[in-house]
Amino acid sequence: MKSDRSFLEGVYSKAEILENEISKGKLKRKKYYRLAPIAAMIVLIPTLYFINDNLGYREIEQPMMIRTLTSSSTFYFDQAEFIVKGETKEVKESKFVKEEDYIYTDIVYTIDEVLQGNIEKTEIVIRLEGGRVKKERVYQNMKSEFSEGEKSIVFLNEENGIYGLVMGDGQFIELEKDIFVDNQGTNYRLEEIKEIINFGGN
Repeated sequence: MKSDRSFLEGVYSKAEILENEISKGKLKRKKYYRLAPIAAMIVLIPTLYFINDNLGYREIEQPMMIRTLTSSSTFYFDQAEFIVKGETKEVKESKFVKEEDYIYTDIVYTIDEVLQGNIEKTEIVIRLEGGRVKKERVYQNMKSEFSEGEKSIVFLNEENGIYGLVMGDGQFIELEKDIFVDNQGTNYRLEEIKEIINFGGN
């Protein structure tokens, strides 16, 4: 049987171990509490940036356009004056026309091949409705997105030397060599597109 002294020493020893464990836990918690605000900021700042991206900007509504045909792709072929294959060279800064409450973005487009119509230039400007103008704090959604270096086939009409996409979104983007996708997710081989053009768009 343990003596009172050895019993007390055992109790004190256990109490000391317990106190040390509690102190370690407090230190860990203090370290965690110091790091927690930093971690929260790392997560919150990008989130708030994307949420607030359009705050303070006035949105310009696009006019409603009604497409009567069931196949939008057929519509592009039927309505386009020009169909060309090429590459986006430059996406210019968006411009705001105050008098008309209108934003446009010009795309410099390099032509590789004219599939329909007669364009002798190797480079044209395609004007898109929409964009973002920081100075005026206004934005308007764009129906079609262009990225520099991206290849595509575009369906165009022309007015005063400026080309516009049919319905604002007449663009088939190249997925891989000579394979293009429309905005409905349908894939076309270049040869199929040429056949449709040769048969009058149907």
